[in-house]
Amino acid sequence: MRLACFILFAWIACAQSFDTRWEEYKRTLSSDELYRLLWSVPKGGDLHNHHEYSIPMTFWIEGAITRNYYTRLRVSDCKEPEPLQWLTLDRDSVAKLDPCLQADFVPSSSLDEPQRKQWLRALTLGPNAGRDEFFERIVRRLDGLEKDPQLMADSLVIAQRQLRVENAIYLETQLDPRGFTGLTNPQAAQVIRRRLKQSDSRATGVTVRMQLSTVRFLPDAEDDLKDAFAFIHANHDLWVGTNLVGREDNPAGQPARFTKVLSELRKHYPDVALSLHAGESSEPDSHVADSLALGATRIGHGINAYRDPRSMDLLRTGRYLIEINLVSNLALGYTPDLRRHPFPQYLRRASPSASTPMTAAFCNRTSRTSTSSLLRCSTSPGGRWFSSAAVAWNSRSLSQSSSARCSDGTSETWRISRGMPGG
Repeated sequence: MRLACFILFAWIACAQSFDTRWEEYKRTLSSDELYRLLWSVPKGGDLHNHHEYSIPMTFWIEGAITRNYYTRLRVSDCKEPEPLQWLTLDRDSVAKLDPCLQADFVPSSSLDEPQRKQWLRALTLGPNAGRDEFFERIVRRLDGLEKDPQLMADSLVIAQRQLRVENAIYLETQLDPRGFTGLTNPQAAQVIRRRLKQSDSRATGVTVRMQLSTVRFLPDAEDDLKDAFAFIHANHDLWVGTNLVGREDNPAGQPARFTKVLSELRKHYPDVALSLHAGESSEPDSHVADSLALGATRIGHGINAYRDPRSMDLLRTGRYLIEINLVSNLALGYTPDLRRHPFPQYLRRASPSASTPMTAAFCNRTSRTSTSSLLRCSTSPGGRWFSSAAVAWNSRSLSQSSSARCSDGTSETWRISRGMPGG
């Protein structure tokens, strides 16, 4: 008992001491120095990761060149409803196109250096772009590359190395092998399984688990969810949960649409976790609360949750985690300034929250300065906790929360604090 009391008091003393030091760091360090400090501290992992868009876009360009993909270099008047330049397809897919469209595609290996730079810019969100550019064009351009088993497997190792450099040890990414070119679902899962057993993957020390994603507004979304649950159940050693993704301003994808299908699926597959996108909007709605009612234990984004009392009441129970995406929210215009982001509010109100890293597709849009600005936030008691917690956003050293955990629920769980002084 004495030892336990000594450890408790020592922990409190260290926490108070660090709060003082952190306040000093905020006052004295430059944005670049603060960024480097945050980069160097230990982190648990990345829980909200759109796999293809979280690694350097140069990987996909190099992969397209080495694996003989074709890229749409120009856009001719082919009478198509939504022409898309820099779309990347394999040879067989190009051969099935209308002759007018085929003429626009060239071997990726034939592009000169200026053209490759244009291609790279087309895969990143520029300073004058917005949600339409990202959701309607950027995410469509990789196309055939996302169906390439070898590239998708190799890209996981790139992501592992990236997190290792950032001092993190867990990755839970949205990687969907269904539809890999020429493979059945079991074969596709085995490609990923074999790649993660190779020495270069294991050497990173980064544990990988994955989710499947269903685009919420597509006509066949319910059928896709059924297929996803069955796949995850059959491959639960690596795939741990499912997600609903896609623009929430599309009325066809509102959470209530999935009440019946998810109720049935959760009866048959209780081992499949739900981590759903919700509240990714600058307008008030009840999507966060509605998604928690579907059975979600983690919410991706949740930027408007503070505008809905029912959502906040649920989040304050400590049973749910919000996956905060600062850079994405700024780049897509859901918050005009990171200093006005609700993340600190959630922490002060004792709502378990975790911040996730930058997405490579947004690299041209944001900077270290904007991220560091958020950390120079309120100095109220809750704000001080936020300042300390920000240094180890997903750190394993933070307090336990039985619900705020990685979807697989294994011993490699990185927990987020639920007890916030001054909350």
